[in-house]
Amino acid sequence: MSCMLDYLGFRVICMSLLPIDNSTLVYGTKDDGKTFCNKDPKLEELIKQTAQALNLVKHKVGTVGTEIYSAADIEGHIGYDTNYYLLDFSRAMPAEPPNFHSLSHSYLYNLLRPELVKMSPYPLCPDTFSHYMTDPKAHIDNLLMIELDKFKRKLPLFISHLEQFSPNDPHFDLIYELHHHGLNVRNLGIIYQQANKWKPYLMLEMVTRAVKVVLNTYLKLVELSIKVKSSLYSIMSLVTIT
Repeated sequence: MSCMLDYLGFRVICMSLLPIDNSTLVYGTKDDGKTFCNKDPKLEELIKQTAQALNLVKHKVGTVGTEIYSAADIEGHIGYDTNYYLLDFSRAMPAEPPNFHSLSHSYLYNLLRPELVKMSPYPLCPDTFSHYMTDPKAHIDNLLMIELDKFKRKLPLFISHLEQFSPNDPHFDLIYELHHHGLNVRNLGIIYQQANKWKPYLMLEMVTRAVKVVLNTYLKLVELSIKVKSSLYSIMSLVTIT
């Protein structure tokens, strides 16, 4: 059981305590990729079925080439209560191929939409650009091809689809349609450049999201300032008392 909270600029994921520890790990890594395990056939089969539904490919990770079906940092456990638990899904989908604009760790967050991954004619690897891969070259071409198809074909098709609707249509959900076509919100800038009647509304969407980031940053600084002042006040009170 888990939930996500936004509070004073911070996004926090709250999770119930699970009956697991390093000794219950049967799938994945507990030491940031130094060693991997995949030692429970039942769990492996369940993950295999899930990977096939998501169009993810079996691949090798680590120095000994352990075969897995998911992103390498997903952990599988058999808990003390004998139930199966999977953790760490932040990088479940394959990453966009990095370019000269990308930061060095962009593979951690510039992920493809699951809708786009399912559209791929061949299964994709979620670890291609991570440091966990035994042989990343075997999967790079597939990701480059799906990314090229996104920009050459899917984006123009979505823009044509978008222009068929009125921006004032209360039943049209821009972000839902964007995701349904396998596109990310970060693609809005490219869509804006080629759109016509939707330009003002796309700009409004982008500005609103940018303002949210600025406000969250400000709220974090305010919260930090309050904590610092509170700490200084506590220290000064102690000094005064002594």
